[in-house]
Amino acid sequence: MLNSAWFPHCTEATKQKSAEILDGVLIKLKIWLRGYCIIIIIESIFYTITFTLLGVQFGLILGLIAGCTILLPYIGPVVSALLTIIISLTIGDMSMSRIIIIILSYIIMTGIIDQLFIYPAIVGGALGLNELETIVVVLLGGMLFGITGMIFAVPTISIIKYLIPEIYKLIEEFNTNK
Repeated sequence: MLNSAWFPHCTEATKQKSAEILDGVLIKLKIWLRGYCIIIIIESIFYTITFTLLGVQFGLILGLIAGCTILLPYIGPVVSALLTIIISLTIGDMSMSRIIIIILSYIIMTGIIDQLFIYPAIVGGALGLNELETIVVVLLGGMLFGITGMIFAVPTISIIKYLIPEIYKLIEEFNTNK
């Protein structure tokens, strides 16, 4: 890409700096994906243990599905909870108290612990955002762009937060070399 028409008359130093900046952006995206994978593992373990303790049939599979649904904010956990409840009711060995505990586990884990603590600490923290910034960015992303905005708000802001100082450095270097 650096030898394409995008950089027609650039010096080698400019191409080198561009490559460094692109590498920094890619590192941010890798950190974001790694954070999501860690959250999926944490949630899968939580739900698998919870379902096993409650005696839910297919607890391992349903726990893994529940862990993966974090990729779709709000919709994923609701669909996963409905799937778990429907399977439990279909098999017929589930009491109403267990169903309420399943629903509460989703609300507590996904709605409170994950959204307010795990995601901001693991993903936001790794990307250089504090917990409050992460929560605000996700909420603004959701308000402006819906579910897609919620998913991509944190990596987008972390990349912007990385690029702004880099752009200022380039402008400063350019003005110094004049």
